[in-house]
Amino acid sequence: MYATATLFLLFLLAFIFHKSNAFSCPSAGGKYVNPDDYRSYYVCSNRCYKLEYCVSPTIYFTRTNQACMPEPPDWRTRFDLSGQFRSPEQSDTFIRQEGYSIYITHETSTTHYSLIARYINETQAIGIQTVRRLVNNCIAVFNVRIVATGNREYCSYETLYPYSSICDLPGNYTGSYCKTY
Repeated sequence: MYATATLFLLFLLAFIFHKSNAFSCPSAGGKYVNPDDYRSYYVCSNRCYKLEYCVSPTIYFTRTNQACMPEPPDWRTRFDLSGQFRSPEQSDTFIRQEGYSIYITHETSTTHYSLIARYINETQAIGIQTVRRLVNNCIAVFNVRIVATGNREYCSYETLYPYSSICDLPGNYTGSYCKTY
């Protein structure tokens, strides 16, 4: 009975580790880019890994040079989000993509929105959005993840920054939307 329970537990642990998509060192030593965030990389030693980060969030680890660089030679953003569209409030939203940076601005008669984000891999960018309410001059700050799904097509996921003014939002506010323009 003990052997059966032990065997089952080992099988279960092996299944969990196999399905967790955890990184495993392909060789005893070396450096490997983190596919989820190119600003970081894995350092393997004796098949054990440690996640390291480039010294600045605006530089990336490159496979080719095995070093952190501001302009990675081995990848580019997959889609171009530059463009503009009319919002439901009947005002224009402007999106400018320059290299690895995304800028989004949108103004209505009561609110100003501004977002700055930086790509962390071919399709995902993270950044900060500020929302200023002109009526009460309240400023809310959001952490934002943008996932580019095509040219002029993306989904945005935002959460209220923990130390931001809450204004008229609940403290645990999160939001998401997808846009094609």
